[in-house]
Amino acid sequence: MVRFQKSDGTWVTATDYPYVKGSTIVCGVPTGLTGQLALEVTVEISGSGRTGAYPFPFT
Repeated sequence: MVRFQKSDGTWVTATDYPYVKGSTIVCGVPTGLTGQLALEVTVEISGSGRTGAYPFPFT
């Protein structure tokens, strides 16, 4: 799962995932997102959920 945190603190989940292979994930960014966005990715590795966040907000 890929999700974006808006500047007001709410989270929005990516709309679709047309390509996922290995460490490459392509997702659709929901329309209407503006300003600084934080990015968080959650994946399943060997049966465990792992979450990582991009260290800088996107503008």
